[in-house]
Amino acid sequence: SVFAVGFASLSEVLISYFSNDNSGVGFFSLALTLAMPLALIPNSIGTSFFRNFASMEKIPTKLVINTILISTSALAISWILVPFIVRIAFGDEFIGVISLFYIISIGLFFHGFGDFINRYLAARGFGKIIRNCSIIIGVSILILNICLIPIYKETGAAIAKLIAGCIYLIVLYYYYKIKIKN
Repeated sequence: SVFAVGFASLSEVLISYFSNDNSGVGFFSLALTLAMPLALIPNSIGTSFFRNFASMEKIPTKLVINTILISTSALAISWILVPFIVRIAFGDEFIGVISLFYIISIGLFFHGFGDFINRYLAARGFGKIIRNCSIIIGVSILILNICLIPIYKETGAAIAKLIAGCIYLIVLYYYYKIKIKN
């Protein structure tokens, strides 16, 4: 996980390097901070069920549906509230944070579901798969950041976060499907 987190932390450094000023770093960091709870919801649910996952052959459908409903509701509520919060707390100068938030929030939404599956795989003892997924995500975010940030600055970093979240979920879901078949 250090590999993936380390390369994700380079986003701010690369935004600063390729931008005329550091306002993009602040906008990106603020949008990331506002969106982070969306990743924590499915992650927390997966962590709560960690012990139960150890004895389950697969993740219960009802748990997946409930997690999707809770997370989707939180995403919808945040999309309604965050624009007001940004305008009220920071003013119109920070309006750029809102569009970054929308992009990042979707990426973290998917990343949270990847963490949900990650908890199941960890409880079942598939640490090597999790390690390999972290390496894949780390390399993906690095490549995406290098390709997108020089052109699109903080928006490129947000798009990289979105794509990396999708890749993370897809890769973990792929391995999950393989393991439950066996």
